[in-house]
Amino acid sequence: MKKDLPLCLNLIQNCQNDSNACKKAEEMCNKGQIMPYSNTGYLTQTRRVGGFKPNRLTHGNFLGLNPYDFREQCRHPPLCYDFSDVKDFLSQHHVRKALGVRKNWQTCNFTVNKMFTIDKMRGFQWTIPPLLANGTRVLIYAGDVDFICN
Repeated sequence: MKKDLPLCLNLIQNCQNDSNACKKAEEMCNKGQIMPYSNTGYLTQTRRVGGFKPNRLTHGNFLGLNPYDFREQCRHPPLCYDFSDVKDFLSQHHVRKALGVRKNWQTCNFTVNKMFTIDKMRGFQWTIPPLLANGTRVLIYAGDVDFICN
């Protein structure tokens, strides 16, 4: 991670002024910074051709560190938390109708996530002062035990 950090930071800097550089920044930073963290876990009873392969997410048996709270293991891959109660509640017809929602709720929509490729690597801190100046109420959330922030 330390070895790859300078390249990651350089690519992120390039992305600030060149949207074409953002995809490469995301790919390289994910590979060098996020993947090593993700590979802190191990597999249990996962069979692959050629035998067992540690540190690969294949059949949902990954038990690595939770990126949202590094004090814990990831107990419910891939997002580490059990969202079944939320999904059950938000999937009820009367709840969807009350919220004016036609689609079923998903814990993570990777199609939408991919649309943020450019934004993920850009700094937006300059947008905060004008919001505060015009009286917009904001909540700034930052954890002290997370590895990744969404």
